[in-house]
Amino acid sequence: MNWFIPKEHGAWAMLFVPLLLGTFLYEPNGYHLLFFMSITLLYMATSPFLVFIRKPKRRKEAQPAFLIYAVTGILLLVPVVIKFPFLFVFFIIVFPLFTLNIMFAKVKQERAFLNDVVAIVAFSILLLMCTYIAVEEIPITAFIVAGLSIVFFIGSVFHVKVFIRERGNSSFLRWARVYHSIWIIGPLLVGLPVISLIFSFSFLKHWLMPVKQRFKPITIGIIEIGNSLFFLGAVLVFFS
Repeated sequence: MNWFIPKEHGAWAMLFVPLLLGTFLYEPNGYHLLFFMSITLLYMATSPFLVFIRKPKRRKEAQPAFLIYAVTGILLLVPVVIKFPFLFVFFIIVFPLFTLNIMFAKVKQERAFLNDVVAIVAFSILLLMCTYIAVEEIPITAFIVAGLSIVFFIGSVFHVKVFIRERGNSSFLRWARVYHSIWIIGPLLVGLPVISLIFSFSFLKHWLMPVKQRFKPITIGIIEIGNSLFFLGAVLVFFS
C-alpha cells in the first residue's frame, strides 16, 4: 500500500512550528495532543487527496491512504471540537484558504509564491486555535506570534526560491534581500530589538550563503530546519 506521505520538508515546518508555538505559549493540556495528532493526519490526507485531483488514473491507489488519514484525523478532532465549539469559526476562515490551495494544485501551480503565502496564513491560524484550546480566548500575544510566524515563513519561501526555482533571477533576489533586511532594521528603528533577534538567523543565512553556488535541496532543507528551530526557541523564550 502506498501511504502518500507528504515530502515537502518546508510544509512540515510550516505545520509543526505554529502548532508547537500555539501549544507551548500557554499551559498545554491533553486536548492539544489530540488536536496535534488530528491536524497532522488531516495534513497527511492532503497528499493522496491531491492525487485525486491531478492524477485521476491513480485514484484507486490513493483512496486507502486518504480514508485512513482523513477518518482517523476527524475522529481525533471530534472531542476537541465538542469541548471547544468556537474552533468552528477558525475552520470557516481556513476553508477558503484551503480551497485556494486546491485551485493552485488543480492548475499545477503549487510552487507559486501566492500559493505558499496562502498556506502559510492557513497554518499560522492553527497557532491561534492551539492558544484557544489552552485559555479559551485569544490574547494579543497570540496574534503577535501568529504574525511573526507568517513573516518568518514568507522569508523562508523567499530564501528557498532564490536558490532553487528563482535561481539567477536578480529581481527576485533583490526583493528577498529587502524583505529580510526590513525585519532586522525596522524593529531596531522602533525600539524592538527582540524582533530583530528572532529573525537574525534568517537574515544571516540569507546574506551569507553565496547565491552563485549550487546547493543541494537537502542542504537547503537542513539549514531551514535549523532556522525553524531557532525561530521556535527564540519566540518561546521571549513570548511564553
